[in-house]
Amino acid sequence: MAEAKKNKEPIAVEAKRYNSFIPTFFFKVFFVTDDFVADPIGFSEVSGLSVELQTEELFEGGGNTYAYRLPKQAKPKNIVLKRALNPADNNVIDWAKNCVEKFIIRPLTVIITLASDSENQLKTWNVMGAYAVKLSTTDFSANKSEVVIQTLELTCQSLTEVKPDRKK
Repeated sequence: MAEAKKNKEPIAVEAKRYNSFIPTFFFKVFFVTDDFVADPIGFSEVSGLSVELQTEELFEGGGNTYAYRLPKQAKPKNIVLKRALNPADNNVIDWAKNCVEKFIIRPLTVIITLASDSENQLKTWNVMGAYAVKLSTTDFSANKSEVVIQTLELTCQSLTEVKPDRKK
C-alpha cells in the first residue's frame, strides 16, 4: 500500500510543475498613439522581446591579461510581428507603410500581452517609441499551397516588461 502511494506522488509533482508553465499561443498586440488606439491585431508570431546590455572594454595601462568590461546602455532588439496577409489594410498597416515607403516616422507605443485565457494577463511588454523599419510578405510559389505571411518589423527606444492587470 505504501509502495502505491509512493509511486503516485512523483506524478502529482510533475503535473503541478507543468501547470506553472506559460503557453505562448494566447497573446494580443495593441498599437497606441495620440490619434488612435487600434483594436488588438491578430498576429501568429511575435519575436524579438529581448534587451541586451551593451558593454565597453577598458584596458588598464600595462595590464595585458584582461580588460574591464563596463556597462554602457541597454539596447532592445527589433520586434518582428507575423500574420496572414489580409486584403483589407487597417490603420496599423497604413502607419507602417507611411514609415517605410514615405519616410513619415510617427513613433508609437506597442503593448504586447501574453495571457492564459481571454481574461488573465500573465505578462505584458511595453514597446516605447516604436516605428516600422520593414514590411514584407513571403515569396509566392505556384508549386505550394501556403498562406501568404505578412511580416512587420519594428525598432524602438525601449522595451520593458511590466506587471499586468490581473482579473480575479
